[in-house]
Amino acid sequence: MIYFIFGACMGSFLPVLAEEWAVQSISWLRRSRCDHCQRPLKYFQLVPILSQLFSNSQCLFCRQQFSNKYIFLELSIAFLSLLWTDLFPSQIVVSLISLYILTLMALIDYHQGWVPDFLQLCLLLLGLIFYPEQERVCYAGLIFVILSTIAYLRPGRIGFADIKLLTILCLYFPVQLYPYFLALASLIGLIMSFLFKNFRFSNRAIPFVPAIFFSYIITHIFRQCFYQ
Repeated sequence: MIYFIFGACMGSFLPVLAEEWAVQSISWLRRSRCDHCQRPLKYFQLVPILSQLFSNSQCLFCRQQFSNKYIFLELSIAFLSLLWTDLFPSQIVVSLISLYILTLMALIDYHQGWVPDFLQLCLLLLGLIFYPEQERVCYAGLIFVILSTIAYLRPGRIGFADIKLLTILCLYFPVQLYPYFLALASLIGLIMSFLFKNFRFSNRAIPFVPAIFFSYIITHIFRQCFYQ
């Protein structure tokens, strides 16, 4: 239960941090505010999930509806945190930290189309410390060379931040599982591209890190199926 509660708290915190980081205006001391009237929220309005259920997802001051994305993300990260403790019982801390970092990267890329190098560095250091197997490190180097060559020969097909992230995540998968992760990320990216072009009126580049994030989640959840 504690992991569910902690995950819900992270699900409440990470989207706000992502929105502020995306526009480079992070304030650790500023209190959370209503998106509509900008009044600071009371402490009991900050309780993940429960506060939205009891207030009917409305601001107590202006009575405007909060976006459904907040409670959706709180529930999603809470359940993922609980699931991750079952998938990685011997590496709970590092697996949760890497999950939250990747979630934050996906949210920032979705909002603004870029990924902070600091987060990639954190993910890289975690991978090298806890998954230092020579086979994975060498495979990561090979993937970096292949993806960089593709980016050089076909400019604009893949961003360098995506290349770095895909390389780093080699450390988080057994070598035989990584091709499934990469193929699934590409498939999800194609689906997102179709949805963005047909149902979203935006001219900016389609973010790929969210596709990588979903592939990371799905591949780990169904990893036993890929081994068969």
